[in-house]
Amino acid sequence: MSNKEGSGGFRKRKHDNFPHNQRREGKDVNSSSPVMLAFKSFQQELDARHDKYERLVKLSRDITVESKRTIFLLHRITSAPDMEEILTESEIKLDGVRQKILQVAQELSGEDMHQFHRAITTGLQEYVEAVSFQHFIKTRSLISMDEINKQLIFTTEDNGKENKTSCSDAQDKQFGTWRLKITPVDYLLGVADLTGELMRMCINSVGNGDIDTPFETAVTCVLQELILLHEWGSFYYSGCGPQTTSISTTQERDRNAESQTPPQNQNLHLTRSQGD
Repeated sequence: MSNKEGSGGFRKRKHDNFPHNQRREGKDVNSSSPVMLAFKSFQQELDARHDKYERLVKLSRDITVESKRTIFLLHRITSAPDMEEILTESEIKLDGVRQKILQVAQELSGEDMHQFHRAITTGLQEYVEAVSFQHFIKTRSLISMDEINKQLIFTTEDNGKENKTSCSDAQDKQFGTWRLKITPVDYLLGVADLTGELMRMCINSVGNGDIDTPFETAVTCVLQELILLHEWGSFYYSGCGPQTTSISTTQERDRNAESQTPPQNQNLHLTRSQGD
């Protein structure tokens, strides 16, 4: 029997030849080494990012719930005797939603919003739906993305209330101003959800004997949707920003186009008259 084999005939392992204390000291890791310090910093950064993501998810859930409550309140306008009272109450609720959005803006201060966009997109879409529904009831028109973003500029001077005056980024940092911009995707998806609320409002109006509101809503929505598709279609396919087009300018352009006869139709008319 060789020296490498034990008494039972089994082959000894190589590390069995070393003392036990020496093997134990070899397993200890130097916690002050640069590699361990780097991984500890990575761990702290990932934990902080994960905690921030979870806080944003909770805020987005609160924004979604309060926005839905605002929409439910606005649906009472078809049967309520006082329209202004409901609009005032809905504005108070939307102010509370904006306070939640202020907390989101503070969490995203100094961060890349696109890294956390998935955590807040549901709440932002629901807010766009609520604020556009209120705007449509007031003005019978579709609110633009710029108007929504102007409402999401906050400053410490008003104790967290929104400040609708625009200012530069340098002034934002100087006076403690936070802002959150709605992305085009959130805006379009929120407006797409708005159509369902308008359909529900038209059904409730018909049930209360109001026939004019459904027709007025249908005509306005068709024109606004066509203009919106034209603006954002030019934005995505031509690389230009969305054109500022209104219903009046569109109708005027259509009237000018109808007053001018295309050259091919004139030639066709002359050819037929000469042949006759």
